[in-house]
Amino acid sequence: MELGDAILDEPRGLLLDRRGQAIPLRAQSMKVLLHLAGRPGEVVSREDLLDAAWGEVHVTDDSLTQCVSEIRQALGDEGHRVLQTVPKRGYRLVPEAPAAPVRAVPIVAFPAVGRIRPWVLATPLALVATLGLGAWAIRPAPGPAELPTIAVLPFANLAGEPRWERLGRGIAAEIDADLTRSRTIVAIPADTIEATAGSEPEAVAKALDVRFVLDGTLQADGDELRVTARLTDAEDNKVVWSDRWVRPATDLFAVQDEIVARIGSALDGTWTGALARAVREGAKGRPTESLDAYELYLLGLELKNRETVEGYAEAEPLLRRALAIDPDFVPAMVMLGLDLMVQSDRAPDEVKRAALIEEGMALVDRAVQLEPDSPLAVGTLATLTAVNGRFDETWSLASRSVELAPTNADVLAFAAMAYPYADHGPAPLEWAKRAVELNPGHPAWYNLPLSKAALMAGDLDLALQAGRAAPTGIAETLFTIGVAEALSGHVEEGGRWFQRFADETHYRSLGAYFVVDDMSTVPAFATWVKGARLVGFPVTEVEADRSASR
Repeated sequence: MELGDAILDEPRGLLLDRRGQAIPLRAQSMKVLLHLAGRPGEVVSREDLLDAAWGEVHVTDDSLTQCVSEIRQALGDEGHRVLQTVPKRGYRLVPEAPAAPVRAVPIVAFPAVGRIRPWVLATPLALVATLGLGAWAIRPAPGPAELPTIAVLPFANLAGEPRWERLGRGIAAEIDADLTRSRTIVAIPADTIEATAGSEPEAVAKALDVRFVLDGTLQADGDELRVTARLTDAEDNKVVWSDRWVRPATDLFAVQDEIVARIGSALDGTWTGALARAVREGAKGRPTESLDAYELYLLGLELKNRETVEGYAEAEPLLRRALAIDPDFVPAMVMLGLDLMVQSDRAPDEVKRAALIEEGMALVDRAVQLEPDSPLAVGTLATLTAVNGRFDETWSLASRSVELAPTNADVLAFAAMAYPYADHGPAPLEWAKRAVELNPGHPAWYNLPLSKAALMAGDLDLALQAGRAAPTGIAETLFTIGVAEALSGHVEEGGRWFQRFADETHYRSLGAYFVVDDMSTVPAFATWVKGARLVGFPVTEVEADRSASR
């Protein structure tokens, strides 16, 4: 079925572009599209579509509106000619014609955990039509070496000043984040490179089995900045390209954008231009115009990433100073919002706690308004809406962040962190596992979403293993371990973790943390409620009052 710029393969539930390549579409959006396609030309009510896509799970009309928007974007249907809105009645899908047979359709599928190299995300399978036999024949998938895989090393500091070493790591991380926005290249996270491979390009390529390595240098001379960069193809140890920039120091981020674009250009011939376009589209531009603000942000990030109570407190003033210099600095806005939310768990009183939560939510909300396609901002907002009772927004934000950056391990971990507040099948546990696979040198906080997702999926062994490795500076770690211990039969040990949660955060009930009056009435919270009941920890504030009066 031809739909705008796309072709719908109904039997296999695939949306393809005109070259036969799969167009990614969220599961719920695909259900809506397939239901409409089953009744072409007919008006289908919103209620019918909600029932087809979500069944008995209650969602708002906003969820359907989000799906319709995603479908139109995938179809290139800006004028709403194919997917039409019928006011006060519903939607109508108007196909152009039955599609001509597609000879080769590559399908992208995520492999099972541990079956291939962790940083190789997708293996395309070519399904070739054998028209003479009236059947489909499957030919072997291309080997991992055919996938463009890249490691970005910290830019070496030739200036001798510690700040340029920090900026060299930061600029490499920014380039890496830009590259993870592409669906046609896999960038190895900086944590993994540092933890497992060192800093020499040849050693990195060998240790991580990557095809390309990007490295470079930074040197400051007064207000002038000299930057070099080179991209090496590890297969023959040949430099694909190299370049040198002499610019004012304030142009560091413009140079970053040029490097990202040049990576795409350098690989253009190898991957027929698709990589180049994807990488350029993924580049998010300058995070800030101020190197001073950027350096303060990096300093604050280092402290926050310690995942300790003290680290969060020390990071706050640095992030505030960065925003005082540049009030529209989105990454600093996101990190400060997250920092304040974590600190709110240990606030001395309700007034202070409410103020921290309100400011944290406002910061991340504004970050998403400024950069609605920032994967980390959208993913962080998903997590914060979940722990502040805005559950209707959580899933759409989490899945949107994964769509924006499907190979960004941080984004996958944040999305998995948000999910337990609605039942959406195995995807969140897959996200959490994939984040750990993509980034074997990951920070400790990755273990919390993995533990939560495993807990909700009933894998208590994994929930305990990951929970015990998660940072206890995050309050949610404490009762997550408590629930996992209790459900594993270690009730007394589970009770100790719940008591620690109460002592360190001053929350009297689990419902107070989740901003839910009675969690026992919400099916998504059944696991948490069962664990709390086993150890005798109050689920509601009413229960907390009763316990206190005894």
